[in-house]
Amino acid sequence: MKSFIIKINGKPYQCEIEALPSPPPAPEKKPDRGSVPAPFAGTVSRVDVAAGTSVKKGDPLLLVEGEKMRGELLAPMDGTVGPVVAAVGTAVEEGDILLRIR
Repeated sequence: MKSFIIKINGKPYQCEIEALPSPPPAPEKKPDRGSVPAPFAGTVSRVDVAAGTSVKKGDPLLLVEGEKMRGELLAPMDGTVGPVVAAVGTAVEEGDILLRIR
C-alpha cells in the first residue's frame, strides 16, 4: 500500500492505494532456432505446455485466435520447452516470440 496526501480546495485528505502487479514482460521478436512466433495478431486462447515440458516435433503448444482465424502452434523440433511468455488471454502481435524449444 502506498499512502498519499491529496489537497482538495486546500483541505488535506489522506488516501491509500494498493500497488498493482507488474505487467508480464513484452514478448520478444528475435526469432532463432526453436522459437515459436505468433503467426498473426490475436489472443492466446490455450496453452498446452509449461516450462520444462518435453515435446516432440509436431506436438501442440498453444492456440492463437484472431479475427476469424485460429492458429494452433506446433513444436518445430524435439526438445524441452523454455520459459512460456504467453498466458491465456495475452494479446500478441504477428512475430512475437511466445516460447522457445531448447
